[in-house]
Amino acid sequence: TERWAALVNDKGFGLGIHQPSCVSFLGGFAGKPGTGGPQDNPTGYIAPIRREILDHNIQHSYAYTLIVGDLESIRRFVYEKSAKLTPPNDRFDTSRKGWITHNCQDTGWPIRGELDVRLNGPDPQLVGPETVWSTVDAPTLHIHAAFTTQDTQAEVFVTTLDDDGKPITSSVSFPINGDGVFRTYAVDLASNPRYLGTAIQLRLDPVPQGGPKDRVRIKSIGFAKPK
Repeated sequence: TERWAALVNDKGFGLGIHQPSCVSFLGGFAGKPGTGGPQDNPTGYIAPIRREILDHNIQHSYAYTLIVGDLESIRRFVYEKSAKLTPPNDRFDTSRKGWITHNCQDTGWPIRGELDVRLNGPDPQLVGPETVWSTVDAPTLHIHAAFTTQDTQAEVFVTTLDDDGKPITSSVSFPINGDGVFRTYAVDLASNPRYLGTAIQLRLDPVPQGGPKDRVRIKSIGFAKPK
């Protein structure tokens, strides 16, 4: 929930990394601990991670901040520089906002005001980036989209965390109109009793089984109602 990680010594002093778009981090040690020096192979590592689609012609940039200090000063620096995490509100004006496709393809880069996705595979899915929000603050998800399909139901999956921090996935189905016209669909996630506590990821299944003519165009997905 704080979007940073650090490697420190026994006194709590070391190196922290902060990346405001990432809530997942890898960390570990390569080689034999307690051996080697600054120019040797044994290495401790930490890395913020997030999945992205990298098109052949995309220009993708990212940044991170390295902070040297003790844990208290690293955390204080991050708090001073970070905005509070809020429920997702993704408008696809010029980018995918970290959403990726599975068993389907969008029309590629650049993104111009919408995700235009061909639903031509088995169980096509659009998967949102990992983040963190409170389900209490976000009962209803709004999807501004145009579906072209013979199907009449779509489904939203949400991953939440249980009391031990283990992920739990639940879903809510909602009716769609497949005539290709843009509409705002309000999905009552709170109707599922498992939608509780801390949520970390959204997934949209536009159709249960894709076909050669199935398609969805999405302008926004989020918990703020589109104006």
